[in-house]
Amino acid sequence: MRILLATNDFPPKVGGIQTYCYQLAKNLVSLGEKIVVLVPGVEGNLEFDKRENFRIIRVKNRLNLYFAFFSTLKKEKIEIILVAHRANYARLASWTNILLKIPYDIIVYGGEILLSRRRKSIRKNFARAGKVITISNFTKERLIEIGIPAKKIEVIHPGVDPIRFNPELDSTSVKKKYKLEGKKVILTVSHLVKRKGHHNVLKALPQVLKRVPNLIYLIVGKGEEEEKLKGIVKDLKLEDKVIFVGEVKEEELPLYYVACDLFIMPSYEIKERGDVEGFGIA
Repeated sequence: MRILLATNDFPPKVGGIQTYCYQLAKNLVSLGEKIVVLVPGVEGNLEFDKRENFRIIRVKNRLNLYFAFFSTLKKEKIEIILVAHRANYARLASWTNILLKIPYDIIVYGGEILLSRRRKSIRKNFARAGKVITISNFTKERLIEIGIPAKKIEVIHPGVDPIRFNPELDSTSVKKKYKLEGKKVILTVSHLVKRKGHHNVLKALPQVLKRVPNLIYLIVGKGEEEEKLKGIVKDLKLEDKVIFVGEVKEEELPLYYVACDLFIMPSYEIKERGDVEGFGIA
């Protein structure tokens, strides 16, 4: 089947949705499907794209998006559209279904459906979709509240690669780099944004350290909250207990999970911004 995967989030941008979309494309190709990915251009995408065994079309702006979307449908003889993120593509897929009768499915994560101002357009653009695929029962419940029929919604939880994320991997290099031998290590891997709750972990650390004095907190990732979090660390005099690692190469990331004793991400919903952890379990 010739599938157009349309998304705003794809490597080399870093993040959970980006990884999800990439693995989706990669594994559909491994199953013998013909995949074309339509996604905005980002820094470093030329080097990334030429390594892949499926076609990636990069767009520069919204006008270019509309042209690329419809021209790709024709040139690649697309049989089904898979909308993996954002309303622009859902709207285009709905129009395409009306005009060209090409079926489409939509993948929903969480935050993109929560703002009340979007609900009318969501109901309209999702109405003609064959399936609405979501990553959690939490998001399914939010979709039903909006008015999406339950029978149209399929919950498919994101998977994990047990070969890549193998607890038997040797994490000595990470432990030596950050002097973690003999330490109890807690870890957060995410964008440094407010909803992830890093600040709550930091504020709890002084009490935790009374019971676990050899504790180290590794924070992997970059983001808008970084300076604020570093300010909290300084105010609480935690400079020797908290390490801001920054971004980590994909191939090195499993070693950080192996090196830690506890992964923590106390994320929470910021309703006024429609900001939520779509997986619904953090």
